[in-house]
Amino acid sequence: MVSPSPSPSSPVPGDAHFTISDPYSTQTFAVRPAGFSSATADLHVTINGQSVEIALTPSSSQCTLASGVINCYADIPAPNGPITFTVKTLDANGNVLSTVTGTATIAGKTTVPLALQGIWKNALVRLQNENPVMGSPSTIPVTVTAYDAAGAIIVGPEPYTSPVPLYNTDTSGATSLSTNAVTAPGQAVTLSYNGTSYVNAQLSAGVPFSQTFGTGDTMMPALRTVEYPIPSGASTWESNLSGKMFENPNGSVSFAERTLTNTTSIGTVSMSGAVTESPTALFFEDIVPDAAGNIWGITNLGTLAQYTGAGAGFQSPALPGSLPGQLALGADGNFWMADGGAGIASIERVTPAGVATDFPLTGGNVALGGGVLAGDGNLWFEFETNLVTSQMNGLLSISPSGVITDYPLSIAQISCCANSGNVALGPDGALYFLYESDHVGRMTTSGAFSSFQIGMAVAPSVGGGAYPNALAFGPDGALWISTGNSNGCSRLVERVTTSGSYGYFVLPVTCGTNTVAADVGAFAKGSDGNLWYTRGNVVGKIIL
Repeated sequence: MVSPSPSPSSPVPGDAHFTISDPYSTQTFAVRPAGFSSATADLHVTINGQSVEIALTPSSSQCTLASGVINCYADIPAPNGPITFTVKTLDANGNVLSTVTGTATIAGKTTVPLALQGIWKNALVRLQNENPVMGSPSTIPVTVTAYDAAGAIIVGPEPYTSPVPLYNTDTSGATSLSTNAVTAPGQAVTLSYNGTSYVNAQLSAGVPFSQTFGTGDTMMPALRTVEYPIPSGASTWESNLSGKMFENPNGSVSFAERTLTNTTSIGTVSMSGAVTESPTALFFEDIVPDAAGNIWGITNLGTLAQYTGAGAGFQSPALPGSLPGQLALGADGNFWMADGGAGIASIERVTPAGVATDFPLTGGNVALGGGVLAGDGNLWFEFETNLVTSQMNGLLSISPSGVITDYPLSIAQISCCANSGNVALGPDGALYFLYESDHVGRMTTSGAFSSFQIGMAVAPSVGGGAYPNALAFGPDGALWISTGNSNGCSRLVERVTTSGSYGYFVLPVTCGTNTVAADVGAFAKGSDGNLWYTRGNVVGKIIL
């Protein structure tokens, strides 16, 4: 370190009078155009191979700040004649923040203006629109911001000392960046998307997917949807019912509603979007259609009731179970119900006439979830043995004669049995389910288990996705998963293929502060080839 050279009032022949003039901000980590950062502590100068270093900070006597512009100078002894120089600014820790290399001809005291180039340490990428609407191609502007070693933003206009590389995780060809590197601040960059593929593009700049200044940005296309309001304004979210939804023989889709008087109303939507409602005087815990399309349900009174378009029809006496749960229709035409009464779970078989037979579970199982009729003629459920930890211990099947077979798994799932629909029958005949919030499990009807990891990450910009909610296979053969969060409004849904590829997508809706249960509560295939869903006080469809 050498002392600053004399002031301009006493020039020294043969000095190189380096000057810096940049826009400047005194705010911490504010924009530092042209590479001059408020963290600058030293100036390192090399002339014809000879180096000196002088103290230089924004508050040095050689610097003046006026009207948002900082002007600094440094007089460095130099021989008369041609010189080659390199100038670097450093922070107090010796990190190089900016630099410039050039040539000059010295004749006595000669002014050499400098245009410092920022040296990037990390970089952040942001999409102008994270959610392009599917259906047509789009081109999305991308902003790349580079930071020096002190955390200051480099704006330029000088180019970076080295290009900032760009990365895109999508290799399918559905998306592409206009360039693989940014050479200067403000360089125009775009991301092209074909508008039809179910893909994400996770972008990063500088260090691949570095956590230092964030993980870049992710394109999550907005699905093409149409929503239809429930005429009465009733919510499609029942407490234990979880908004079960299914296709009717006439091609319409039915779903459950919770009325303002805490009774169940059956909503039906045609493929053209006409919504009708049929109130009942009952509160259903779960509903299923029978083979003829009639709707049956388990009530909060523990009875089996048939619902007709004119209201409730047959209703049985109270069933033996003390905690009626989720309902499924068996291959034998009987109804099968998960029951957790008395703290020991069982499965009840209930005939349409209301005759119940109880099949206690073995192994200390205390809770059941799901209830799916598979191709082997058996009903399949998730089970758990510990209500405190809510660990999903595996799947079990029950035959029409009541033979129960456990398939224990050494995996855990948060709140495995809280919602119906936790098990979905795949187009390949296997059972699919979620566990540990970010895994899809697959089990064949012979008990062979496999799994693959999916994303299921929280995405604050789209309302989050803290936990899985509903899952069902769509007409496209993919598994669709909705997410929920404590705010009651998550726009995020996930699509997973049976081969394990997955992507995040959003519903093009706005989450309001007074939105009631606006998470997607259920999915169902539509006869129109689209995926229908319930959400808050609307029913909608994802156009596939």
